[in-house]
Amino acid sequence: MVPENFENKYKIILDKGTFDAICLNPDVVDQSEIRSVYMKNVHDLLQDDGRFVISSCNWTSAEMTKIASECKL
Repeated sequence: MVPENFENKYKIILDKGTFDAICLNPDVVDQSEIRSVYMKNVHDLLQDDGRFVISSCNWTSAEMTKIASECKL
Protein backbone atom coordinates (compact mmCIF):
# COMPACT_ATOMS: atom_id res chain seq x y z
CA MET A 1 0.00 0.00 0.00
CA VAL A 2 1.10 3.54 -0.71
CA PRO A 3 1.71 5.37 2.60
CA GLU A 4 -0.76 8.22 3.20
CA ASN A 5 2.06 10.76 3.59
CA PHE A 6 3.72 9.73 0.31
CA GLU A 7 3.74 12.91 -1.76
CA ASN A 8 5.44 11.83 -4.99
CA LYS A 9 3.24 11.51 -8.05
CA TYR A 10 4.51 10.28 -11.38
CA LYS A 11 3.81 11.41 -14.94
CA ILE A 12 4.40 7.88 -16.28
CA ILE A 13 4.17 4.51 -14.59
CA LEU A 14 5.42 1.52 -16.56
CA ASP A 15 4.63 -2.08 -15.66
CA LYS A 16 6.46 -4.80 -17.53
CA GLY A 17 5.52 -7.94 -15.66
CA THR A 18 4.52 -6.99 -12.12
CA PHE A 19 0.78 -7.32 -12.75
CA ASP A 20 1.35 -10.66 -14.49
CA ALA A 21 3.38 -11.93 -11.53
CA ILE A 22 0.67 -10.85 -9.09
CA CYS A 23 -2.03 -12.55 -11.14
CA LEU A 24 -0.08 -15.78 -11.48
CA ASN A 25 0.85 -16.05 -7.80
CA PRO A 26 -0.63 -19.38 -6.63
CA ASP A 27 -0.71 -18.16 -3.01
CA VAL A 28 -3.21 -15.40 -3.76
CA VAL A 29 -6.70 -16.60 -2.90
CA ASP A 30 -8.72 -13.51 -3.83
CA GLN A 31 -7.51 -12.32 -7.23
CA SER A 32 -10.09 -9.51 -7.46
CA GLU A 33 -8.87 -8.04 -4.16
CA ILE A 34 -5.17 -8.12 -5.05
CA ARG A 35 -5.89 -6.65 -8.50
CA SER A 36 -7.88 -3.83 -6.92
CA VAL A 37 -5.05 -3.09 -4.46
CA TYR A 38 -2.57 -3.01 -7.34
CA MET A 39 -4.73 -0.68 -9.46
CA LYS A 40 -5.45 1.60 -6.48
CA ASN A 41 -1.74 1.92 -5.78
CA VAL A 42 -1.06 2.79 -9.43
CA HIS A 43 -3.91 5.32 -9.33
CA ASP A 44 -2.60 6.90 -6.12
CA LEU A 45 0.94 7.21 -7.52
CA LEU A 46 -0.08 8.65 -10.90
CA GLN A 47 -0.44 12.37 -11.60
CA ASP A 48 -3.90 13.45 -12.71
CA ASP A 49 -2.65 13.91 -16.28
CA GLY A 50 -0.24 10.97 -16.09
CA ARG A 51 -0.12 7.79 -18.15
CA PHE A 52 -0.05 4.16 -17.06
CA VAL A 53 1.61 1.82 -19.55
CA ILE A 54 1.34 -1.91 -18.98
CA SER A 55 2.85 -4.74 -20.99
CA SER A 56 1.45 -8.21 -20.46
CA CYS A 57 2.14 -11.57 -22.03
CA ASN A 58 -0.82 -13.13 -20.18
CA TRP A 59 -3.71 -10.76 -20.90
CA THR A 60 -5.12 -9.28 -24.09
CA SER A 61 -5.94 -5.59 -24.31
CA ALA A 62 -9.65 -6.38 -23.94
CA GLU A 63 -9.00 -8.54 -20.86
CA MET A 64 -6.83 -5.83 -19.25
CA THR A 65 -9.53 -3.22 -19.88
CA LYS A 66 -12.15 -5.49 -18.29
CA ILE A 67 -9.92 -6.23 -15.28
CA ALA A 68 -9.16 -2.54 -14.76
CA SER A 69 -12.84 -1.56 -15.03
CA GLU A 70 -13.76 -4.13 -12.36
CA CYS A 71 -11.21 -2.85 -9.85
CA LYS A 72 -12.35 -0.75 -6.93
CA LEU A 73 -10.40 2.48 -6.52
